[in-house]
Amino acid sequence: MSFGEIARKAAEAVKQAVRLTEIELTGNIRENSLVDHGRLF
Repeated sequence: MSFGEIARKAAEAVKQAVRLTEIELTGNIRENSLVDHGRLF
């Protein structure tokens, strides 16, 4: 495996992790929002 392949896979893994973290945080904000009407998102 060349360095370029490793770098590409690492960048893809980071991108995926950021996306999943964003989904998790958005879900938590929605779930824990004190407002029942007019959600934050």
